[in-house]
Amino acid sequence: MATPEQATGMTPLEYLKRADSEMADGNGQQAAGLLCKAIEGAIVQLAFDRGIEGVDLYELASALDRKSAAESHHYRGYVVHISTLRLHAEEEVLEDHELEGYALVTRQLVIGLNGNFG
Repeated sequence: MATPEQATGMTPLEYLKRADSEMADGNGQQAAGLLCKAIEGAIVQLAFDRGIEGVDLYELASALDRKSAAESHHYRGYVVHISTLRLHAEEEVLEDHELEGYALVTRQLVIGLNGNFG
């Protein structure tokens, strides 16, 4: 599996910054799609950095959960967030404050792991 930057030319942090910009401009649906990509990229990059291979995002997240300390992130939960964010990107199902909550959680993941992949 290629790293997110190899696949798209953007890092998870760059996706996060673009999502923040879209949210500031009132484009929640576009922001939701970018938040998905930030989460996907963070999980893929972290798995790549740790030598974990998998065929899909859930498999990578599960392997990361198994290798992580009990008090650390629960990466499979982020995969669930992606489903909700994708739905919002298509159908605008979240209220603004809910989308802001998802943005906060995504920011914590990406910024928290930023030391691993810049």
